[in-house]
Amino acid sequence: MLHKNYVLTSLLLVLLITIAIPQAIAQQEKKPLTNDDVVTMVKAQLPENTIVLAIQQSPTSFDTSVQALIQLKNQGVSAKVLDAMLQVGKPVETSQQTTSTVRQPNSINPLTLGPETGGAVGSIGSVILVDGANRTQMKYSTSNIRSNSMLGAVVNPFHKTRMRAALNGNHARLRIASTSPLFEVSLMSDVNASDIIALVKLDPKSDRREIETSRGGITGVSTGFRKEDIIPISIDEPQNINGTSNKVYTVKAVNPLPPGEYALVVQTGVYYDFGVDANK
Repeated sequence: MLHKNYVLTSLLLVLLITIAIPQAIAQQEKKPLTNDDVVTMVKAQLPENTIVLAIQQSPTSFDTSVQALIQLKNQGVSAKVLDAMLQVGKPVETSQQTTSTVRQPNSINPLTLGPETGGAVGSIGSVILVDGANRTQMKYSTSNIRSNSMLGAVVNPFHKTRMRAALNGNHARLRIASTSPLFEVSLMSDVNASDIIALVKLDPKSDRREIETSRGGITGVSTGFRKEDIIPISIDEPQNINGTSNKVYTVKAVNPLPPGEYALVVQTGVYYDFGVDANK
């Protein structure tokens, strides 16, 4: 009887694997998502987090030009969904493009696509790192999306899929010795700075730095950074920039930063990375 049960169990496992592998392959070969697919999901009133996870876990072919972003916003696509599209999107190739397409910069911010700007880009004016007497204009780094194996989710329904943003290289080019840097962030005046600015600690790997951005499983989907990766910050009252609609916010860490790899994240997906070296 025991032998019979063992044989049945083995056959069941083989059957599950036989079903799971083609399903996993089908996931990889499914048709890329387009702008129209996103609009369809929005009109079907799917939860925002579900749409974001679908974008992150599917092949995509998005048009993320400024005109396309304006049209998507007018069709009810939220800023969070637009951000997810920008993270994975590439501009549509035209007949004048003879070289490979370049990934759309994450600095295009859907929050600027209002009537007062006519769809102009630029709610993130600049980010300045103040390290003692030194002032450095920071440059953002483009992130790639990585995930753990989806096969586990097919075989085990309690498996949790985790999405991570990865920056190239195991350390940032910009290095500082100060453990208490300041950041001056220029934003449009109608932006709530505390909602879109975060300071996070990155996890260095052999060829990249990572941070978890979302997780999903049978119990639901959640997006955002984990609490243990977020560095507490304070944001001072902004200063108006004469002749513009922008304001400058002073951001600083509440506690000194230990040596390591970090990023100031302004609006989802825009990583201004830097590293803190041990004081010599």
